[in-house]
Amino acid sequence: MDVAKRLQFDTTETLAGANQEALDVLQQAVQDLSTAAKQKRTQMLDLAKQTAEQGIGDNDLKRLKRQFDSNKATYVNIEQKERFMKGLYGLEVDIEQLTAAKDQYEQQLEREAEALRGLKAQNEQARAKLGSTAASISQLYGLVEQTTAATGSQLEATSAVLQQAASSRPAEEAAAEPGPEQAQAQALVEAEAATAKELERCIAAAEAELSELEGKAGAGRQELTALRAEVERLELLASDRVKAADADSHTRSKAQWCEDLLALRTKLSGLSVLSSSSEEVVLGICLKLPTARQPAVEGAAAAAVPVREVQHELQLQLLPCTSSSGVLLSGARLSPAAGDVRAFLDAAVNGSQVSLSHLVCEVRGRLLCYWSRQVLVEAAAEVYPPCSSSRGPPHVRVALPNQVEVEVLVPFAWPCSSSERLQLVQLACPQVDPAAAVALVDSINANRQLLLGGDLLGLLRAVAEATEAQLLDAEAANM
Repeated sequence: MDVAKRLQFDTTETLAGANQEALDVLQQAVQDLSTAAKQKRTQMLDLAKQTAEQGIGDNDLKRLKRQFDSNKATYVNIEQKERFMKGLYGLEVDIEQLTAAKDQYEQQLEREAEALRGLKAQNEQARAKLGSTAASISQLYGLVEQTTAATGSQLEATSAVLQQAASSRPAEEAAAEPGPEQAQAQALVEAEAATAKELERCIAAAEAELSELEGKAGAGRQELTALRAEVERLELLASDRVKAADADSHTRSKAQWCEDLLALRTKLSGLSVLSSSSEEVVLGICLKLPTARQPAVEGAAAAAVPVREVQHELQLQLLPCTSSSGVLLSGARLSPAAGDVRAFLDAAVNGSQVSLSHLVCEVRGRLLCYWSRQVLVEAAAEVYPPCSSSRGPPHVRVALPNQVEVEVLVPFAWPCSSSERLQLVQLACPQVDPAAAVALVDSINANRQLLLGGDLLGLLRAVAEATEAQLLDAEAANM
């Protein structure tokens, strides 16, 4: 009976007070919400009146937003163009660095994705573990309820048996000595009491285990919350990495465009940067020169003109300089040497600050003049052999057919200007009278179109044809 009383409890003793307290709290919450709603409505009405008085609406906000987006886009475009032009001017585009940064971003993104997959797997394991723990708790709780119900029913049955035995026993047997039935009942009561104590111990153990499992479940919920937060952080980081990869792809396409533009510029100008540092700059100069002067042609005929390619390397040693108007040179060398470029470089080294672009353009121009003249002279020498008695540059002396030797002035500044042009200086032939030779030289020099055309080989052919015609006329006159 004592065990049955301990297992029963009355839930109506404190229910009225708790319900009254909860009702008061709900009424107070409703009053607070009503007051807050009234205040919020008053504030919204005041804001609507103020907005109506100021004349600010959705159209004005949309107009301001469009103006802000336009200004922002303009600023971003201008800033990107300025940085792009600065990069082109300073040749600071580093494709390898951009490629390395892109690979680093991809590796980091792969590591973050792997970590995200690992955390997702841990999350699934934690969820499965929590599910099994909850199932165990439910099973233990059901076992406790079954044990409690069985104990209560067994105690009720025992109490009924005892009451029935006490009511059916005669009054005079109460004072008699205990018989075998009373001893059996007493033994049954003691056995039931022992069973009740054992059940109490089982219930206490189940409650302790239930408390421990509840603590583990709380820790699991906290761990699950932390894992969810970590998963959200990694998902956000992954989205940021994707955006960074898109931005890197856009930058890489721009860098590729810059590289193509630089290659086109190098191809058109013949200039290329072989190496550069704060102390030395090495430039490559490539000149492509036609080996013959021909009239303007188009299509396949223009492509058939033979071209000679000349390569030079210009090394410039730089001195520290704080001014942005030019550079100071400690040394300059052109390999292989050509023309009067050596003297020009020596003057630039011994002088004051010079513009690097002006210096390179001047060197390229002098090389172009030198090799243009040299190509014309070499092309003429392949047809008409040079004479050993030539005075040397700028004069060229060659041997023509019919024992004719001519000397032509080819200026250094080539292509030549109107003041400096090809000029036939002397014509010597044993079969031609000196006076006739002088007249022939004057007639050739009077042909301005032939001299200004810049075709040395054509000039020599014209002299050879004119000399041969004069010799034929002289032979015909002698006959």
